[in-house]
Amino acid sequence: MMSGTWSLPVAKILSNEDVTRILARAKELSHRDWIFFATAVNTGLRLCEVLHIDKDEIQGDKLIVVRRKKKILKAAPIDIAPALAVELRKWAENIEAGWIFPGESQPCFIRHLDKRVEQVCCGGHISKREIQRRWTLILRELGIYTPGRGIHSTRHHAITEFYRKYRDLRAAQLFAGHSSSQMTEKYAAVCDMKEKIDGMEAKL
Repeated sequence: MMSGTWSLPVAKILSNEDVTRILARAKELSHRDWIFFATAVNTGLRLCEVLHIDKDEIQGDKLIVVRRKKKILKAAPIDIAPALAVELRKWAENIEAGWIFPGESQPCFIRHLDKRVEQVCCGGHISKREIQRRWTLILRELGIYTPGRGIHSTRHHAITEFYRKYRDLRAAQLFAGHSSSQMTEKYAAVCDMKEKIDGMEAKL
């Protein structure tokens, strides 16, 4: 959906408490799910970007991430928290080569607005559907699932938390990898609105 019509309801945003509970439950159920969700929620990466992390792309406290910028796929380094980098390296030690979240997925494609189709990879990573299923399972179990709180809500959480902490729109744009600040402004607006609502005194 185009940024001009896209909206982010406050109800979609996970609280810090929600995220803590989700990660704790994921760690109990599956180390793979835990490291996947922890990567998503700490970096704000899109699902497809986490799926396509290659073992060789974990370089110190940086990740080489392939992002889509104005219809073009570009690889660029992003900084990640040292604690997350340590966990990713530990996890990747068990992977011989290739995707750090291997699976049985089919090749990935991108359909451009001009109807061109571009192949992104030959598959071999865990499928989007499987990760979404695992995510929804945990949220339902914890009683915090609502429509719209799919795996992409990890990205919503990360970007709004970044803005809430630093109040720097340009830095938040770079963190999110947005081509335009207009999209980042929507995250900033919903963050500000949530804080206003939370700060209201109940009149009972």
